[in-house]
Amino acid sequence: RITTPAMPKEGSSSKPGKAKAPAAAAPEPELTKGEAVEELAQALLREYMHRKGAKAALGIFDEESPRTDKTIKSRAVMTSLMSMQAIQARCAQLDPAPATFMEQLCAYRLRKRRIAKGDTDAAADDSSAAEDGPSATEAALADTRARIAQLRTQLDAAKDE
Repeated sequence: RITTPAMPKEGSSSKPGKAKAPAAAAPEPELTKGEAVEELAQALLREYMHRKGAKAALGIFDEESPRTDKTIKSRAVMTSLMSMQAIQARCAQLDPAPATFMEQLCAYRLRKRRIAKGDTDAAADDSSAAEDGPSATEAALADTRARIAQLRTQLDAAKDE
């Protein structure tokens, strides 16, 4: 079973100068792995449609897949379930920054694909590649390949002289 973290309710505040009392938040439901996948996919779709202003599509989606007590309602829970903290930090540096989770995931996967194919620009644009683990190695490999190609060109030019 997957337990989603309990998140404080939005809008809870305290008076200035006083310690913030923990918000009384209803705990998120426990989800099986299959339920977590289903609920997370639905939450991603709902978030995308909401942020893109697709109210009619969202209404139809809600009719066909009604919200339940297990529905994921918090972006913080979605971030935690998908371990997207580092991806969101990287995407925040992009211009324009992707607004939805789906756009962030797409930007991340496309960047990793460019790095894997040896695109040194994609690796150079990434100031925080170490946060991803394997992508740090991919970025270093792409940089090394680019440097080798540059040195070969210089060596060939020197031989011709």
